[in-house]
Amino acid sequence: MQPKPKPDEFDILVGKNLFAIRNIRGVSQKQLADAIGVSFQQVQKYEKGVNRLSAVRLYRASKLLKTDLYRFFEGDEEETSNRDAVDFLKLDKQTLEMIKAFEKITDKKLRRNFLNIFKKLNN
Repeated sequence: MQPKPKPDEFDILVGKNLFAIRNIRGVSQKQLADAIGVSFQQVQKYEKGVNRLSAVRLYRASKLLKTDLYRFFEGDEEETSNRDAVDFLKLDKQTLEMIKAFEKITDKKLRRNFLNIFKKLNN
C-alpha cells in the first residue's frame, strides 16, 4: 500500500477560501453539502484541502454562497497580498460578526460611508 499523498497547496487554498466564504455567508456545512451533493464530512475534507473539489461542485458552491468563482482562488503565491485578507481562520468571532453584518448592507452609499468611518477610526 502506497502512502497517501499530501494535500496540494492549491487545494488547501481553495478549501480555506471555501471555509471563509461559507462562514461569512452563514451557511452550515450541511447546507453546503446538500447543495453540492455530498456529505458534510466531505465538505470538511474539502475545507481542509484533503480532497479536491470538482468543477461542478465548486460552481454549485459559488451559486449557493453567492460569490464569484475566482474568490475561491484568491491568495495564491502570485497574489500574496491577498493571503491575509482571505485567511479568515485567524479572525476572532467579533471580527467575523462585523464582516457578516457589513456583507448584509445592500446600499452602496451606506457601505462606502461605513467603510470611511471605520478607516477614520483606525487613523
